[in-house]
Amino acid sequence: MPTPDGTAFLVKDIRTGKKRVVSETPKGRVCSCSADASLTEACDHVWAVRFHLEGKPTLPATIVLVATPSNRSDSWHAYTEAQKAEGRLFDRFLNCLLSTVEDPVRAEGRPGRPRLSLRDGLFCTIKKACSASSCRRSFSDMEEDAAAGLISALPNWTVSSRVLSRPELTPLLLELLTFSATPLIELERGGIIAIDSTGFAAHWFGGYFLEAHGVNRDHDWVKGHLAIGTRTHIVTAAAVNERGGDSPEFPHLLRTTVAAGFEPRLVVADRGYLSHNNCAVASELGIEPRIPMKANSRPNPRGVRAWKDMYYLFHLHRDQFDDDYHQRSQVESANSALKRKMGEPLLSKGLIARRNEVLAKLIGYNLTVLIRELFRSGVDPTVVLRKGRGMNAAPNAPRDSPEALVDGCDSIVATVKESPALGG
Repeated sequence: MPTPDGTAFLVKDIRTGKKRVVSETPKGRVCSCSADASLTEACDHVWAVRFHLEGKPTLPATIVLVATPSNRSDSWHAYTEAQKAEGRLFDRFLNCLLSTVEDPVRAEGRPGRPRLSLRDGLFCTIKKACSASSCRRSFSDMEEDAAAGLISALPNWTVSSRVLSRPELTPLLLELLTFSATPLIELERGGIIAIDSTGFAAHWFGGYFLEAHGVNRDHDWVKGHLAIGTRTHIVTAAAVNERGGDSPEFPHLLRTTVAAGFEPRLVVADRGYLSHNNCAVASELGIEPRIPMKANSRPNPRGVRAWKDMYYLFHLHRDQFDDDYHQRSQVESANSALKRKMGEPLLSKGLIARRNEVLAKLIGYNLTVLIRELFRSGVDPTVVLRKGRGMNAAPNAPRDSPEALVDGCDSIVATVKESPALGG
């Protein structure tokens, strides 16, 4: 409300209850909460006065972004609201993501009973994998989803086990994983991509079991190689194998990230990823690598200038190198959050099912990140998910480009299409 003399506005802060005075000066509006009147960044109270007088500006139609990487909210209030809404929004976000999947067309004249919708099967499977519950215990969730209209029909209780065992769905899950990260492209633009691997145990034996029975059990496990954006902890690309090396997965993870539309400035990884080829791939994509040198590393680039530049930066400007490399810890935080929220032990028995279960957990984790960013940065993920494109499309293709075939899924002919609005 304006003051009696009309030269200033009295603004009440809804967070603290305190009243602030926003005055008109020759240099612009100044708030009484600012210790330095020469500050160029306007506070929330100044913006409130501007919106009161001029109205809110029209946001771009392509993505609803009310904040930028420089002023994202890290407050506990935003985090609390996101966590409170996660259970309510998870199903709706998953429904929106999977509505881009089109069911394969059965060959004309082929006999058999009507198949379960591929989208319905993926919906039940991803929810079951993220809840870390058995097929029988997750059946009640499927009943509620069918009653709510999130799935078209109530399937058999074994649907999750059967879907996870299909090897032809692995490329589709990889596509959906990267696609689920695309709403945060703008927030991650010019940022850092961190690459690392983590293991998922197939069996879980706690300390009491070992102490009581005095036996040692070898864990069967699979290895997930992840590329994450350090600003939001979104998983941009992944690869899953058993005991594969880390370094060979580096080019695939980085190329997939860039092909999806991300434009990172740096890529950081530990010494396990150090190689001339990885530096060459990063340089080819216009990204500077930050990988620590080993004791026997030499500056000879062998045709790779990025290796030589990184070698001298590591040895002559260590402080600068360490400032960038410290962002690698973000991928450890993402790994920790993934296992705490989605559960680390895998319940599937088959090797293919275990790989697909890890990918399902990663998709669920990405959806929780989108929910959090909805409250922190004002990003509406459904705008991008409704106008998605396949991985075969050019990185700079418009988001409403024609339907594209999902890479590597010829056997099920799943396509990405424009989906209905969220909550339908």
